[in-house]
Amino acid sequence: MIDMNPWIVLGVVLILGMAGAIAGGLILRAKIEGLIRRKNKDIEQYRHFYQFFHQLYLLEQKNRNISMFFVENDIRYVAIYGYAVVGQILEQELEAGGISVSYIIDAKMGAGLSSGGKPIYAPAAKLPETSMVVVTTVDFSEVRRELDGNVSCPVVHILDIIETVGEGLR
Repeated sequence: MIDMNPWIVLGVVLILGMAGAIAGGLILRAKIEGLIRRKNKDIEQYRHFYQFFHQLYLLEQKNRNISMFFVENDIRYVAIYGYAVVGQILEQELEAGGISVSYIIDAKMGAGLSSGGKPIYAPAAKLPETSMVVVTTVDFSEVRRELDGNVSCPVVHILDIIETVGEGLR
C-alpha cells in the first residue's frame, strides 16, 4: 500500500472537483445560451406576426388590401417564399384579388402542392419565372442572399408591400 500525504490527496480531490464544476458550468452556459437564442428567434417571429396582422387590419379598416400593390404595379404573377401562416394568408389574399400565385418556395416543406394547389419548391431548386417573389419570413436578408442568382425578378418583403399600400393612411 502506498502511503500518501492526506494534504496531497485533498488537493487533488479539490482540483478535480473544481475542474468538474467549471466544465459543468461551461456546458450549462452553452445550453442556456442556445435556449436564449431559440427564444429570441421565437420572439422575433411573434413580433413579425403581430406586425403583419396589425398592418393587415389597418389596411382592411381603410378598405385597402395587399393585392392593390400588385394591381397598381401591373404585377400579375407572384411566388411566395415561406408557407407558414403569413404565406397561406397571402396566397388567399392574392388569389381573391385576381393575382396569380405562380408557386410557393419553402425550405421546411417538401415538394408538393400548397393548400391552394400551387407547386412548392425548395429555395435551391430551379425556380420557374415569375414577376416577383414575396418573402413572408422574418429573415429577409438571408432569404434574399439565398435566392440571389436563382431568380431574376425582384424579391420583396411582405411588410414593405403592406407599408407601401398603407402609405398616407395613418
